[in-house]
Amino acid sequence: MRREVALRDGHQCTFVAEDGRRCPARRRLEFHHQRVAFAKRGEATAANISLCCTAHHGLATEQEFGREHVARRVAEARQARERRRVAKAPSPGTAFTTSSFAFGPT
Repeated sequence: MRREVALRDGHQCTFVAEDGRRCPARRRLEFHHQRVAFAKRGEATAANISLCCTAHHGLATEQEFGREHVARRVAEARQARERRRVAKAPSPGTAFTTSSFAFGPT
C-alpha cells in the first residue's frame, strides 16, 4: 500500500495551496489519513491515505483535531520519550570498566 500511494502521489507532498500550487516537498514525507483520520478509525487503504510533508501533515492534523489537542499530544509524546530515555540511562556514578565486558579470560 505504501508503494502504491508513493507512486500515485509522485513521491511528493499532495498539499495544494489556495492559489493552486502544489507543495514541492519530496523529503520528510508522511502518510496522512486523508478522508477519515486514523484516530477516528480511518482505514489504512490507498484511497484514504496521501503523502504530506511534515509541515502540511501537522497543518492537516491541527485542522482536524484543533491546535490545543495537537499541542497536548505532542507534549505527552515528548514526556513519554524522556521517561523512556531516563529509564534506560545508567545510574550516576556508574563506571564502565574492562571487567564489565566480555573480552575473554583475563
